[in-house]
Amino acid sequence: MQALKIVGMCFTFVVCTILGYHIPVDKIFSSGGEIDIKGDDDIIAINSGGGKIDDAWPLPESDESGENIPVVDDAQEQPVEENITEATEPTETAQSSENNKPIIESAYVLGRDSKNYKKVGLNCIAKASVPSGDNLLFQLCEVGSDTPKYKSNNGQFYDINPVDGGVYTLIVKNERTGDETKKDVKGFDKIQRLTATTLQTMLNADNQDRLFYFHFDVAKLRFDCSGVDAADVPQTLDALLASRAAFGWKIEVVGTPQYDDYNRITYFKINLSV
Repeated sequence: MQALKIVGMCFTFVVCTILGYHIPVDKIFSSGGEIDIKGDDDIIAINSGGGKIDDAWPLPESDESGENIPVVDDAQEQPVEENITEATEPTETAQSSENNKPIIESAYVLGRDSKNYKKVGLNCIAKASVPSGDNLLFQLCEVGSDTPKYKSNNGQFYDINPVDGGVYTLIVKNERTGDETKKDVKGFDKIQRLTATTLQTMLNADNQDRLFYFHFDVAKLRFDCSGVDAADVPQTLDALLASRAAFGWKIEVVGTPQYDDYNRITYFKINLSV
């Protein structure tokens, strides 16, 4: 009889030990109920005395309000927080360089006005456009240089000094993007320099060329005259031409005339004879 008790106690110990791996001992004894092992999945339920409970272990815990709180398995892999990039509005594609590049449509130098012979400069009109519709800046530079000597916002240039070779480089610039277009513009020629022989021919002519006065810096012009009495020597170019016609003088240019930077005559010497 004593042996049977010992065997029974050992059996009970073994069973409790096995179940202890699955159910905390304090829950087994505090439940006051029976243990039910169901199926092959070793799902364990506890009957607390009010009837059979089939819910799988572990039971959900409850907060003070009585609502069930989901059981979280610490071993379960936590979800990885994804990096979410906020969607942005598509940016407007910049216009192509072709749309930004100015197009020079025309550029020409106006002829000299015979009534304005005191003016050494020339006028120029340039036309250009750009597909993008941006504002344009017109610039005139000496050939081989990008440094503008004259600027215009509408393509109209006034009183541009003539240069040797008669060419300026026109640069039309897109003020927003900086795109440029270049074109050499001819026609900025200095007045033709008169030799002594050509000057003599013009002074003896009954009718002067339309651009005759452009060959002189009238404001600074002076000349010396020989062959007539000092009292009869004309003091201006117009007086010289008028006296020649009135007295029938023949004008001879002596030596080489002097010129300014624009080929205009500033001094000459003549001899008058009948």
